Amino acid sequence: MPPKLRASLCVSLRVPRNPQRFKYQAVENFMAQLAYTISEACALSKIGRTTMYAAIKDGQIKARKLRRRTVILHDDLMAFLQNLPEVGVEAVATALVIRD
Repeated sequence: MPPKLRASLCVSLRVPRNPQRFKYQAVENFMAQLAYTISEACALSKIGRTTMYAAIKDGQIKARKLRRRTVILHDDLMAFLQNLPEVGVEAVATALVIRD
């Protein structure tokens, strides 16, 4: 497809010309929210719904309820992610010693 035609189609259909740039803008807007639904928190953190609900049940993540909707505050989600154990050389060495 000729570049001029592609550019005119992008403008007429309101499709971003550079989808990678659009992806990063969407993530920046997503992270600017005050609170997330369970689905949004899962998408942002790349954690599954079952794991997210288990973390809420165990008290690792503070969740709030408004009628039927469960929300997680941005700061609470970031605190949970920062408190996850780091993966590194020491963790691998410990795992190898335990197996022996």
